[in-house]
Amino acid sequence: MKPFNLTAAINLTAAISCLGTFACVLLLVLVMQVHSPRPVSRLETDEPRINVQTCAECHSGIVSDFATAPHSNTLRPGSDPAMMSVFAGQSVVIDDRRFSFSQEQNELWFESDDLDYRRRVDWVFGSGRHALTPVSLDPKGMTQLYVSSFADGKLRNTPGTPAVLSTPLRLGNHETVVDTRRCFGCHASRLCSEGVSRAAESDCERMETPPRPQTSDRFNHDTEIEIEGPVTADAILNFNTSTDCMVANLDCSRCHFGAAAHAESEGKLPTVQGWSDLTPLESINRCGECHRRSDEMKPYEISVDQTHLIRFAPVGLSMSRCFQVANAAENAGRYPRLDCITCHDPHLPSRTDPEFFEAICRDCHTSPTPPQNAKADPHSGVVTCSQQPIDSACLSCHMPPSDFAPGLRFTDHWIR
Repeated sequence: MKPFNLTAAINLTAAISCLGTFACVLLLVLVMQVHSPRPVSRLETDEPRINVQTCAECHSGIVSDFATAPHSNTLRPGSDPAMMSVFAGQSVVIDDRRFSFSQEQNELWFESDDLDYRRRVDWVFGSGRHALTPVSLDPKGMTQLYVSSFADGKLRNTPGTPAVLSTPLRLGNHETVVDTRRCFGCHASRLCSEGVSRAAESDCERMETPPRPQTSDRFNHDTEIEIEGPVTADAILNFNTSTDCMVANLDCSRCHFGAAAHAESEGKLPTVQGWSDLTPLESINRCGECHRRSDEMKPYEISVDQTHLIRFAPVGLSMSRCFQVANAAENAGRYPRLDCITCHDPHLPSRTDPEFFEAICRDCHTSPTPPQNAKADPHSGVVTCSQQPIDSACLSCHMPPSDFAPGLRFTDHWIR
């Protein structure tokens, strides 16, 4: 009989312990992957989609309402008659440069008096509630043109493109293909990805940009690129794949993942990670995929003196004490839920009557008579205003509208 080897036994025990630890860690990772919130992609290209009219069979009221919402009308071709009526024949002088829009047959063109070339307007971003921004595609991405139309009907410098007097002179700021896809991804419900078959995309609304005649533009400093041949939405948005299938604007599938399976099951299957299943932070972060989220910003970018934050409502809301206190785990059940859709129905245009929103404020900020002998509770949900009566206007002090740029006004969602 062989003598007992203590060293071997210790090594075996250590090995088993390591294997056990590894198994536990692996199991934990798998559990976290299963239960972690599904990332919200701007480019939901690999999932079955559903025609909006199919949704209308059961949700006719919602579909009818959504047709009036800005989200349903955020991306239109430059040849769209409504866009022609806004831009064609209009001109504006910015920093001593005159920019003009003109129509040739069914195409909209943009030019300046000091350059010998022009750019065709291929798409227009925005619903018009704040502004309409024209862009022009090319093999390297897109040019965000210097001039936009604002809600008051006036042409002004496009926000984010202040370098009108750049050297050399240009017609706009150029974006790479990657950034172009990101821009379109927030104004569309689907962009095709490389390798997706035409058969798989057969139910999509095909939005093709007509072939572009030869022209040229200067961008990326002093690099001149000749734009030749057909430049299609396919070439820019699909990384030169063979399909050209983009669903412009937002539809049901853009925000309700798994809508196709839900409809096919006649409502028996729920949508994937429905809005009611999200935490308030997850909910505003889903809106923030396009309206910006706080976790994609650097710490120094988030402070009360950063005026650009007024454009990004989810960021401001997430930093608000109202949001943080109401949704803190230790306060579960003490306050009504607070997220974007508490105040805004995404299927409808935003309301403009302050009384509607102030009534929501008073769901927490009330002055009830406490029960007799009740102890004071700092988290009771009763937070009265120290400056004004409870029936006064809340928004003018705590969520004032501010001018981000001439003609562009936003409500500050950093409640303070």
